[in-house]
Amino acid sequence: MTKKNTFGLFLLSVLEGWMAWFVPREQFLLLMGLYGLAFGIYLWLVQQDLSEKVVFWLGVSLRLIVLFSLPQLSNDVYRFIWDGRLLVAGQNPFALRPSEWMAMSNPPVGINQELHNLTYADNYTVYPPIHQAVFWMSAKLSSSIFGAVLVLKSVLVLGEIAMLWFLRKAKEFAGLSVFYALNPLVILEIAGNGHFEGLMVLFLILGIYGLRKKDGRLAGIGIGLSIATKLLPLMLLPLIGGYFWGNVDGQKKIALDGDVGMETNGRSSVQQQMYLLLGWAVGINMVLWLPFFWMGSLNHLMDSIWLYFESFEFNASVFYLLKWLAPNNWRIGLVTNVLTVGVIVWLTLRQRVMDERQLVKNMTLVWSVYLLNSAIVHPWYVLPVFVLSVMSKQWLGVIWSGLIYLSYSHYWGGAMDEHYDIIVLEYILLLIAAGMLRRTGCWRLDSSC
Repeated sequence: MTKKNTFGLFLLSVLEGWMAWFVPREQFLLLMGLYGLAFGIYLWLVQQDLSEKVVFWLGVSLRLIVLFSLPQLSNDVYRFIWDGRLLVAGQNPFALRPSEWMAMSNPPVGINQELHNLTYADNYTVYPPIHQAVFWMSAKLSSSIFGAVLVLKSVLVLGEIAMLWFLRKAKEFAGLSVFYALNPLVILEIAGNGHFEGLMVLFLILGIYGLRKKDGRLAGIGIGLSIATKLLPLMLLPLIGGYFWGNVDGQKKIALDGDVGMETNGRSSVQQQMYLLLGWAVGINMVLWLPFFWMGSLNHLMDSIWLYFESFEFNASVFYLLKWLAPNNWRIGLVTNVLTVGVIVWLTLRQRVMDERQLVKNMTLVWSVYLLNSAIVHPWYVLPVFVLSVMSKQWLGVIWSGLIYLSYSHYWGGAMDEHYDIIVLEYILLLIAAGMLRRTGCWRLDSSC
């Protein structure tokens, strides 16, 4: 490794550590300055000749640097602890809103005003079983806020290490691990701010890897765990079904990145893999959701999900545009959801025989359309698009991971107001970057531009 590479990595470590430890989201200009510099160094580093071993250990080190910090850019982690303390006390976290727990004359142990002040919204919890399991573990192992945050983030960092190891060992992802290992958005939002998109993506990639290996069981386990972490991978199931349906009529060779894959045994073999995937995915979720079905109140989960689509707004694009153009009585959230479903149906129906590379491209497109139509696009929401984009060797997700921090202008000076000019700038720059990459033929990560 050259002296320039060493200095660049050192500077990247300092910048990411500075942001994770000392820069609250209210200091938007400082945050964007540091993040912009870090992202520029990142873009330079991913084009250097770094060995897979060096990339792995650098990725681990960068995550350990921010592990012990309290989240500066999000307070979601305190709601996580809230749910965990309810579970430790034997309570159902889906049953009541935070204010309703606080209204009790004798609330559960650990549910107090200090923690209530740190939680951001008075709505029912929306977090699936794997979230809840980690919440319970963090609250069980530590009664302090810092200790619980550390336990929770340690689990996420272990997931990150597993992801780095997998990207290093899987030949299908050779050369791509550096994009994930050093990315500032990934490091700050998962290891720094404690978001679970990293675990979700780890399981999703495991599922895609199972598809590549014609292992329906592994694919089902990965996709099932991904859904049990975040519900959003449910929107990919029609694409996966279309993938199997397109290959069921005699496709005998499936390739990833141009390499000839394993031959199928005709219709029965493809169907067997499809049933294995479906069985394992459904079975895992039935088992993991069963305790909460017994507790009841899962209707509150749906209430909060619908509230999310209808009432909350942050860093939107198409949603804001339609809200500006449409009559006041339009339910814009419903309209944008219909648009997203339409794209999913269109891609599913037009799928024929394909390889996993095309499937991943379609997944990237669907998730991107979902975010563009969504009323809320927090920075960590872009992580799945980033990873799927890198898997299909496209620059789109990488560029978006650099621009998405402009959304933190919402918290500039503590005002918590949307700066629509900055949001417009974010999406215009994204469109310009996409157009330039297309025009110059540099859309793919492995292009020789």
